[in-house]
Amino acid sequence: MKAMLVRVGIDQEYGHWNSPADETSRRFVYVPIPEVRNQHRGCERRYEQLIPHLTQFASDYNLDIWQDLKFPVELKTSRMHLDPDFEYLTYGDDGYWRGSDLREFGKGDLVVFYAGLRPIHPKNVSLIYGLIGIIVVDEIVYAKDVERNRWDENAHTRRENCSETDIIVRGISGKSGRCEKFLPIGEFRDRAYRVKKDILDAWGGLSVKDGFIQRSARPPRFLDPEKFYKWFRKQQIELIQENNPEPDPKIVIVHLRRPKQQKKEMRSDPFYEFGCFGITGCHKRNLMNPEKIRRLDGVRLAFAQGGPKEFKLIQLTSPVTYVNYRNCCELKWEKDGAPFFKYEKAPLLINNKGYSDFPRIVKMLRSVNRNTWTQKFSSRFRTSSKLLRDDVAQEIFEKYSLLCKNAHIEHFANNYWETMHKPPPKKDINRAKTYQKYLQKADVAKYCICKCR
Repeated sequence: MKAMLVRVGIDQEYGHWNSPADETSRRFVYVPIPEVRNQHRGCERRYEQLIPHLTQFASDYNLDIWQDLKFPVELKTSRMHLDPDFEYLTYGDDGYWRGSDLREFGKGDLVVFYAGLRPIHPKNVSLIYGLIGIIVVDEIVYAKDVERNRWDENAHTRRENCSETDIIVRGISGKSGRCEKFLPIGEFRDRAYRVKKDILDAWGGLSVKDGFIQRSARPPRFLDPEKFYKWFRKQQIELIQENNPEPDPKIVIVHLRRPKQQKKEMRSDPFYEFGCFGITGCHKRNLMNPEKIRRLDGVRLAFAQGGPKEFKLIQLTSPVTYVNYRNCCELKWEKDGAPFFKYEKAPLLINNKGYSDFPRIVKMLRSVNRNTWTQKFSSRFRTSSKLLRDDVAQEIFEKYSLLCKNAHIEHFANNYWETMHKPPPKKDINRAKTYQKYLQKADVAKYCICKCR
């Protein structure tokens, strides 16, 4: 058996930040280094995809990802080099230099990953060095030989031009994965971070002097891989086939008004088909308040469209990210794979008989002092920008996902006016042009540094 110890994850040299971790619970967020090369279309991975995970982690400890964790805003829309990718159990490296030793590896050998993590409540040390994952090798292939339908499995094959010498390590399912909780292995001694002496002895040693783990040109080898693996299994750490556990859904209900029956009323926003909301300046005093917009990073929007005696859920977005312009704010989400319902086919939030596809919504509205159920709903959500309770959000997320999965294609809208009980007097037939007009009005040249792609 052969085994290698590889440092991964964002740090002060690559990304100028460190992933957050809690020393007590040993929970952490896996955040990769930045990607410096172009990626194949459809294979891109960006840091904004991690915002929900970071937001969930921060909120669990009553922290804010911007003020407390100091996540670099400039990274938000940057590409990330997601390697290793624990979802696919792969790791890529340069087989000519840094990862040249891996070319000798075969089935059953080990690639062990550690990271320098930033404690959320620092005490005596500024960094925690911990093991965060392991791959038990199944096979090793050259990146250039990977078939097109598997390019999305690793950061090196996601690149438009991967190196001729790049190799991809594929792991054995069930034996490989991300550590659910990190295993602390490091301490600061002799002016450097090193593996703790007792752990180094338990492993049988490393091919570097005195367990040095700050950074090295080539990853160290385990001198006694069998001994290390025996130690690792004794830790009884759970391995998961995910880069980060899926966070609990955070949802805000967006109360949409019905179009006024006036000649020029188009009722353009939200722009469902472009994955954006707020560019028209609506909800500026509550949901889209520029002073509070950051709190919506990673939140899902539940668009509630009213009718005469009911409210329907037109769309539940993927996690949103915000854009600040000089004159307004905008919330954006991934439009691909996010269909929106026709009004008559959309899930029912509430009707005046007190029925809903989401029973917890009914319970939530019982105490609202209004005469009808739709009035209760409007009173509760018309100007609200608060997150739904976790149990209500979970029910909406699970049931909406199931309803989408089971819906027929004719249940989804082909244009925005099909999402309304009664279409506006003037239908906007050139939505792209209208959207661009609002962008120009918002002063597109005045993007803040957190602009979306």
